[in-house]
Amino acid sequence: PTEPPPVRQALAPLENYGRELARQWPHTQWTGLQTRPGANCSWGYWQGPARPVLSVWVNAFFPLVGWQEDGYWANRPDLVSLLSPDFTVLPAEWLATPLNSDNEVARQAVAHLHSEEFAQMAYYQPTTLGELVFHQWE
Repeated sequence: PTEPPPVRQALAPLENYGRELARQWPHTQWTGLQTRPGANCSWGYWQGPARPVLSVWVNAFFPLVGWQEDGYWANRPDLVSLLSPDFTVLPAEWLATPLNSDNEVARQAVAHLHSEEFAQMAYYQPTTLGELVFHQWE
């Protein structure tokens, strides 16, 4: 079996769309996808006057994507087709799920973490599944 392309290479359609969307929205800029060395995610955002800041978060190891508008997880069905079928776009409701032991969804997600991820979670103390998936503490 052939290995899937690295996540970064599969993001070319999103990069292209980012530039195109910036051209369509007056006075809007696209940052391009950015990754800090050693980070668990890439991100990019569109910003302009009279528009909410729209950002995209992409996990570096798994084909998982989340959208935010003005810092809040958002569902963007108009943008899902850009990434399908190569990526799973996580719903805003799931990403905003609080990380606490009383929440069954969070318990199930955390149960699959590697020991290093548990250590990071204990140190950084993310508050939602979205912060955990995209390491938003970095």
